[in-house]
Amino acid sequence: MRTAILMGLILFAPSLFAIGVDYEEVIGEVWLTSLARESWDYNSPGRQNTMICNLRNSESFLSIRSGPGEGYRIHRNLKRLATVVVDTRYRSGHWVKVLTAYRKVSVNGESLNRTVNLSVSGWAHDNYLCDYVH
Repeated sequence: MRTAILMGLILFAPSLFAIGVDYEEVIGEVWLTSLARESWDYNSPGRQNTMICNLRNSESFLSIRSGPGEGYRIHRNLKRLATVVVDTRYRSGHWVKVLTAYRKVSVNGESLNRTVNLSVSGWAHDNYLCDYVH
């Protein structure tokens, strides 16, 4: 898996620098390449897979809320490296519509034997959603 990540670095690094990476981290088998909002303008609008990132530690979480803002009710809290499926056609400032979520890796970046459904919908702040390679 590390070889695949290194190959991804070689293949995708030039394009990442072109769009202005403002976040990057490797956690276990996962390479968090940049904040996902950086690539949304280059992709077709609609359904995008992102991964939770940019949290203080493995115990921190991202709240999925009922609306686009901190004043809305929390539907679910998700820890880092959960995959969050968003619809980029629905954005309000730094908030984006969440369609669902699932987990294929642990909070430490280790592959799981199965996909764990994290059934949720709502809104998430895009400061905590990254593009990724796994």
